[in-house]
Amino acid sequence: RVLALEIIEGKGLPAADTGGTSDPYCLVEVYRGVDSLPLGSGEPLFHTDTVLKTLNPLWNGKADMRLPDDAWELAISVWDFDKYGDHDFLGWVRVLLGSMPLEQDQEAWLALDP
Repeated sequence: RVLALEIIEGKGLPAADTGGTSDPYCLVEVYRGVDSLPLGSGEPLFHTDTVLKTLNPLWNGKADMRLPDDAWELAISVWDFDKYGDHDFLGWVRVLLGSMPLEQDQEAWLALDP
């Protein structure tokens, strides 16, 4: 199965940097079988570019991702890029693959869980 994914933009993200902005990017991971879901334990598939100094990034990130046969969930996490030190977690959303028909285009705004 191939999933064509487009991550267009974010709105009202939390500020993680001094000056009241963030340098956000998205990371897409797939979870297989009945994996537990600690963030970062999935298989990375794609990440957007980092957009500097904004809480409303326009990513326009596109990817065609080959999904493993036992893929059951995607996790899309948003991070604040830091040149030095660990990147700051801003939130994430989980998408159950069985709940969406992959043969049809889907468009949705997804709210991040902190």
